[in-house]
Amino acid sequence: MESSPILIIRMPHTKTEDEVSNVFMDFEESPIRDEYHIMVIKDYVKGSDEIRFEALNADHTVIEFEELKNTLLKEMEAAQVYRQKNRTTNNESKDNILG
Repeated sequence: MESSPILIIRMPHTKTEDEVSNVFMDFEESPIRDEYHIMVIKDYVKGSDEIRFEALNADHTVIEFEELKNTLLKEMEAAQVYRQKNRTTNNESKDNILG
């Protein structure tokens, strides 16, 4: 029996717990879940402020992994824009109800 590879997304120590949780939730419905087990963790080691990716038990080339990382970053960015848009819409609705 072959096991699925594990994709680890390391969020920078500067991100809040909510931001880390949001990234995990973003990938709950992603098609990437069909190929990988996904772990989103907060990297408490101070250093780089970039999101880092690791893959365990995977057999991609360097180029394939770079393409995967770019795809994941685009998904994360789209989800963030969607959340921000919903937050703005919800706040406008509340303002209309209260105002």
